[in-house]
Amino acid sequence: MFKATRGLPLHGWITNRRIDRAKSMMAGRTPLVEIAQAYGFSSQSHFTRVFKERFSTTPDVYRALV
Repeated sequence: MFKATRGLPLHGWITNRRIDRAKSMMAGRTPLVEIAQAYGFSSQSHFTRVFKERFSTTPDVYRALV
């Protein structure tokens, strides 16, 4: 039912929300490992992989552009 109304499974929706909120911390100098931990990713590499899948760029590159 969730997928029918939101267009993606619950886990995907939650992951997208976590990534969106993590982006707001990336404007500062908070280390990426701390951002990943704060938003429930198992590691910085997991955070980087999910971020790159969604935005086609790494968090480091995104941060440099912000």
